[in-house]
Amino acid sequence: MLRKRLEDLIDGFQGRIGIYVKDLSTGKEWSIDPDGSYHPASTIKTCILWELFYQADKNNLNLDEKNNCKRRRYCKRIWDIKRT
Repeated sequence: MLRKRLEDLIDGFQGRIGIYVKDLSTGKEWSIDPDGSYHPASTIKTCILWELFYQADKNNLNLDEKNNCKRRRYCKRIWDIKRT
């Protein structure tokens, strides 16, 4: 069912796409282009979001505060937060 839904979603997509799914309860796996090489621009967002939530949980960051990261120097403060 999930496989069919994913195939329907990517049908007609004009770019490259890679998908890997594993059912942890059964061990069954399914993938599209699992060995393809992709730029990590989108996947890095997951790591950044995890770190932001971690810092917020430690009260080092207010998620309601707006941060402008259009330039690298503005983003530096995110990485300079001291871990507690």
